[in-house]
Amino acid sequence: MKKKCLIMMASYNGEKYISQQIDSIIDQDYGNWELIIQDDESTDNTVKIINEYVEKDSRIRLWKNKGKHGPYYNFHSLINKCKDLDNYDYYMFSDHDDIWLSGKVSALIDFCEKNNKCDMPTLAYADMKIIDDRDRITNESVNALLGMKYNNSVSTFFTHNVFGCNTLVNSSLFKIVPKVDVESDICKIISHDNYYAKFASIIGRVMFLDNQLMLYRRYGGNVTVKHLYSYGIIKIINRIKDIDDLAKDHALTYKQSLYALNQLETLNLNIKEQDMVKNIERVLSKGGIAALLFMIKNHVSCGKVIKTISRAMILLSGLYKRYL
Repeated sequence: MKKKCLIMMASYNGEKYISQQIDSIIDQDYGNWELIIQDDESTDNTVKIINEYVEKDSRIRLWKNKGKHGPYYNFHSLINKCKDLDNYDYYMFSDHDDIWLSGKVSALIDFCEKNNKCDMPTLAYADMKIIDDRDRITNESVNALLGMKYNNSVSTFFTHNVFGCNTLVNSSLFKIVPKVDVESDICKIISHDNYYAKFASIIGRVMFLDNQLMLYRRYGGNVTVKHLYSYGIIKIINRIKDIDDLAKDHALTYKQSLYALNQLETLNLNIKEQDMVKNIERVLSKGGIAALLFMIKNHVSCGKVIKTISRAMILLSGLYKRYL
């Protein structure tokens, strides 16, 4: 029997695109899935559209928040509730405005099945194409832009290369990762995708599938439009001119990493895992030459070389620490 997959979608005012996304999930060549959509009190026709799908397909459910809370709360509260459900073999995250290619679910599950025979806690993620608000492809590969593949477990704590909308986690990982307190300050900044990647990198595996499995929509109204997907020398020079903002951005990554490290310490780690957690926590907290040497020793890569250099410079300077 095919493994069962739970897809978790967070929605808010998505009437323009959500039908395309749900249709792309229904049209997958892998049918043993369930879709739970949690809406953050949309003010448009999003809920009406979702309910039409719920009536037609028993695999689809709708949950609704009371009041608008924002995307981080919406995803983490949805994930927390799903942890209390019956067990699924695999779990996937979904935005409401992308389009999944028809073989996405099967490709990621097959990838995990072939490469994780021991069922250790695993996160698999893949490449994707970028589209605009009119479904036009604006870039053929996010990996070509960013260098998404992690070369080692340590790198997950220094940069964020995982996009949750193109991620699969197995039950072993999903069940062991602690819930995020949705009423806490950390919930306002922590991304669910990279939170899970950090746990997988220490206690299991992070695996990258170099195939474009979905169309990732970037346009003026969605939550991550501020992300720029190029790291050329001109961009880096412009960022260095406003080095304080650069330090703030890096501190945001490290604040999430330090939280995840703290949560990892609550698990039953072996000696090697404990040492790695403590060492990463130490270098992120202190910065300076020790952090730079740690990056070199552990071959930390942030994707593009220029991005790795930028991260190393800010760590060495310690400027980010005032914002932790």
